[in-house]
Amino acid sequence: MGIQRHNHKSTGVSFRHAEQRTLLREAWRGEERLRLSLEAAGLGYWDFDFRSGTLVWSEQARKLFGVEPTAPASMALLLSRVHPEDRPRLEEHIAHGAPPEADHVYHTEFRVVVQNGAIRWLDDQGRVEMNTEGMPVRAFGVIRDITARKNAEEAQSHLAAIVTSSADAIIGKTLDGIITTWNEAAERMFGYSASEMIGQSIRRLIPADRQAEEDMILARLAQIESIEHFETVRLAKDGQTFDASVTISPVRDVEGRIIGAAKIIRDITERKQMEQRLQLAAAQAIGLALHELATNAGKHGALSTDAGRVDIFWDGDGDTFTMSWNERDGPPVSAPQRRGFGTMVIEEMAARSLDGKVDLHYALRGVTWRLTCPAANAQERQEDR
Repeated sequence: MGIQRHNHKSTGVSFRHAEQRTLLREAWRGEERLRLSLEAAGLGYWDFDFRSGTLVWSEQARKLFGVEPTAPASMALLLSRVHPEDRPRLEEHIAHGAPPEADHVYHTEFRVVVQNGAIRWLDDQGRVEMNTEGMPVRAFGVIRDITARKNAEEAQSHLAAIVTSSADAIIGKTLDGIITTWNEAAERMFGYSASEMIGQSIRRLIPADRQAEEDMILARLAQIESIEHFETVRLAKDGQTFDASVTISPVRDVEGRIIGAAKIIRDITERKQMEQRLQLAAAQAIGLALHELATNAGKHGALSTDAGRVDIFWDGDGDTFTMSWNERDGPPVSAPQRRGFGTMVIEEMAARSLDGKVDLHYALRGVTWRLTCPAANAQERQEDR
């Protein structure tokens, strides 16, 4: 019996030891599964024991902090890696991260400077555990890299600042032409507030005789085309129209599908008015030069006789505009002995107004005058003639 009791006790002890080993193996397997799961998600974890002062970093946490695998984990080492601008805030966070009244769940974001000088944004989420006396005994948490998100937020913030401060109207719309965004410049340009226009059709800004332009724009967007510096006319809230330059780009979702368009509209009224003034000045300069040539020809040149002729040619099909005045069959001519106002008009005024060049020759058979300038500078004059 005694032997039986002895064997029974020994079996019980062996059973408890086996049970403990099984529990330890299961706990180890659980921790290993947790570690693998965290590393697969790119997460690092840390654990701090307040009583022993022991700090543990996982392998992934070390990578995220930018510290050597064998370097002893310490708050001092961590703070040495933290960006100087974030260090005071994190130090204060660590110092006040464990209030004595309750368990504390916290969240903070900070930057670290890794060994190659790159800056990495980290997100730290953790918990501080308290004992029954309200004292912290353990803190633990997970770390993840949020650099991509922060960079995207910064880019978005920068873009938003550009949109807000831009002097050009920047308007977002769906493929159906429904306005989704409306910046302050659009308010000033068109006279509508954002609340008046968001949800409305973009066609509200297009004069009746130009509605077909929107159909053309939508068709080109469907072909994944951008439209740059399209000059047109747009309609403001007060019913006034104004000259505008419109640039339109497709807007895509994360999968690359076109979901709308962004329009940048610039009021070019002043530029158009300036162009008209310059064109008028250019036309006047050419007109004055031709008038002076005709006057001189009537007094001394080909137009002073019945047999005399004047041939006037112009060509503006390419990038260069040319106009020529050629006298023939008149009396012999010679260059004037002095330069007066008329000579200045013929030789200089048109050239300056059109940013071009004038060649003037007094041949025995008659005067020849030739103007050469960029075609764009004389286009309106050419069409008027």
